[in-house]
Amino acid sequence: MNIKTKEFQLTKGEYFNIITLKYFKRKWWLFILLFLIAGLLWLLGRFYIALFIFVFTVIYPIFLIVFFWIYSNSKKNKIFYTKRFYEVDNEFLSAYLEDGSLQKTKLDNIIKVVKTSKYYLLYISITQFFYIPFSAFNNAEELKSFDELLKK
Repeated sequence: MNIKTKEFQLTKGEYFNIITLKYFKRKWWLFILLFLIAGLLWLLGRFYIALFIFVFTVIYPIFLIVFFWIYSNSKKNKIFYTKRFYEVDNEFLSAYLEDGSLQKTKLDNIIKVVKTSKYYLLYISITQFFYIPFSAFNNAEELKSFDELLKK
């Protein structure tokens, strides 16, 4: 089976949303824990420590959002926003970039597949992933075949 996607391009906004949501989905419990600790310290009369933790818990996510925005808009990440298409067979995922680059990855090297309502994220490490939007597939049959291939 050979699947070839249409050419597509990841935008800076999409990348920002992906990395921001990924971080906050993993760390949401930390912010709740900090709020609970601040509340407990407040009840115990440790007002300044509680206030510091509360302010930190509010400011830190804002700092992270700014950091992720700067990172996603960095010129060093322009390779992420290069137009590309993928070819997938039973063994390899091949990325063909607009600049002529080719990246070939064995499907066995994909350690995690995240399927959202709009795209796939195919992780080859904890932080590195391939982004493939559903709209890049030529038809629903190819999308279904790709989904079945990933489940093997």
